[in-house]
Amino acid sequence: CVAHQLTFGEFTPSTQAGRAIVCLAAFEAYWFQVLAMALVLVSQLAGEQRVTVMGVCRRFVRVAWPSFVAFYTAVILLAVVIAAVDINNSGDPDRPHGFGTGVYFSWCVAHKVSFGEVVTVNAGGRTLVGVLDILGMLHTYWCLAMLGVRNVSSEEHKRLLSALQEHPENTELLGAGYSVVDQEDVMIEMPQIRDGSHAEGVTRTQAQEGSRIVGVGTGLP
Repeated sequence: CVAHQLTFGEFTPSTQAGRAIVCLAAFEAYWFQVLAMALVLVSQLAGEQRVTVMGVCRRFVRVAWPSFVAFYTAVILLAVVIAAVDINNSGDPDRPHGFGTGVYFSWCVAHKVSFGEVVTVNAGGRTLVGVLDILGMLHTYWCLAMLGVRNVSSEEHKRLLSALQEHPENTELLGAGYSVVDQEDVMIEMPQIRDGSHAEGVTRTQAQEGSRIVGVGTGLP
């Protein structure tokens, strides 16, 4: 259930080791979902070649690590504040208390997993929980937005434009989700080239029979 970000509260961890395992499972569930969305996003971007899981992971770490550090710093700081404000640990003196309980509670809330055995009981703590929940949601959107923004070189941009001019019917250059839904053979006039001349119109079949364009855009390693 934790791996699918779903809990009912009938089974709860009662030791520090159990809570550590829950935190790891929640971390995996949260980032697996983000990675799956990232793979879909990158595969639809224009000019991408050879989209792989490891390539997306490396790019993800490269562009999103500042927000990653900021997010988990906020989780720890809010854990300290929430623990200081008020935490009800199910009234069980045998369960772990203190700073570790605050981190466990905040971690679960930030990763959309909560069993209900640890709760806040006053307005201040509940407000902070709401802030933490919103941060966990917005962090997902921010990471995906950062992944979608690409800084390509002028040379890469020219190669993509050149490939589009040479093979306008090669829809793979515009992303896997871009497709032409009209007839199989469609005559398309090429855009005006820099020297003022016009290329001849080509059909979809002719473009597909042309040489495959490789290395256009940012391309994942």
